[in-house]
Amino acid sequence: MLAAVRPVERDDLNLFCVALSMIASGNQNVPAQLKSYVLRVLTEAKLVAANAANANANVSPEAISLAFDLVEQNDLLKSAQQVDSFEKISPEIANQFLLRVEGADVRN
Repeated sequence: MLAAVRPVERDDLNLFCVALSMIASGNQNVPAQLKSYVLRVLTEAKLVAANAANANANVSPEAISLAFDLVEQNDLLKSAQQVDSFEKISPEIANQFLLRVEGADVRN
């Protein structure tokens, strides 16, 4: 069901990726609002990845886009399942998401 509505462009996760880039590069000065946004998108994406019926009008488009990646890559889903707070997003997990979403390794 998710595959039928997969977005063509990946610009919808730019803000999410900015925060992950900060984490992956060792920057700990992520603003509180951005932390909240990232955690909300990730939480919603995990719910949609677990059951496509959870994709309703209350779920952000960013979360639905990220859910595609979680469904398509089991390692990414396992990493996402480890995160229940922003502080649990390690530089390694952040980089794993960035590699999948942007195709870029920010550690280099």
